[in-house]
Amino acid sequence: DLKDKIESTIPSVGRIEIPNNPQGLAYAGTGFVVGDGLLMTNRHVAELFASGVGVNGLLFREGQSESVSVDFKREWGGEEGELFRITEIRMVHPYWDMALLKVEGLSPDRQPLIFSSVNVEELLAGEKREVVVIGYPAMDPRNNFDLQCRLFRKIFNVKRVQPGFLQNRRKINSYSNVVDPVTHDSSTLGGNSGSVVLDIQTGKVVGLHFAGIEMDANFAVPAYDLLGDTRVVDMGVTFDDPVESRNDFYRPVWSQFE
Repeated sequence: DLKDKIESTIPSVGRIEIPNNPQGLAYAGTGFVVGDGLLMTNRHVAELFASGVGVNGLLFREGQSESVSVDFKREWGGEEGELFRITEIRMVHPYWDMALLKVEGLSPDRQPLIFSSVNVEELLAGEKREVVVIGYPAMDPRNNFDLQCRLFRKIFNVKRVQPGFLQNRRKINSYSNVVDPVTHDSSTLGGNSGSVVLDIQTGKVVGLHFAGIEMDANFAVPAYDLLGDTRVVDMGVTFDDPVESRNDFYRPVWSQFE
């Protein structure tokens, strides 16, 4: 049922820990398991501890290579953390706000989440589509303080399931590109960067949350669009339909980083 689909996803979502965070925050953002030892997050999250774009020459920033990890616990009133070290930067996408990280020693209960291969327009098809965002919202100084405290009961930095509806695409500037992400209306905060957007009807990933504008919209990289990049598929991200990926759109972007 719907509850089972959500609950089975929760163990595969973690908080990305960087003790030497240059911004002085408790953590960098959210990430989730998408393949064999593979974690997906936002490019702007990875940039806090990594340098480079593409798949070649990606490095940890000085002093970060031994300290970056992902904690799949950090739940309110729950157990202590369960840390797994991030050992490699596998991809920093040149078009989307997305990065892939290699994680060491993932336990079997941290299963890869499966990405939907259905386009956003087909998913919506004239009806509302319920989703949940699963991640780690942090107090966000950019947003209304009282509203945040009321919505989250003054409890931040822990794992949350944040309900909402998937909405239409909307163009936005991102890393010098005009991208066309899907939107959603879940209540998110800064620490949600890198959160999974889950379609509760299917239990599949429909997006990677990367930005939000208070009282307006949230933005997510569409799963369908990632399927369109051969490099993402070949990296081992798990999709529900092994259709041939389509790379022509991204080839000019990638060519700048090869």
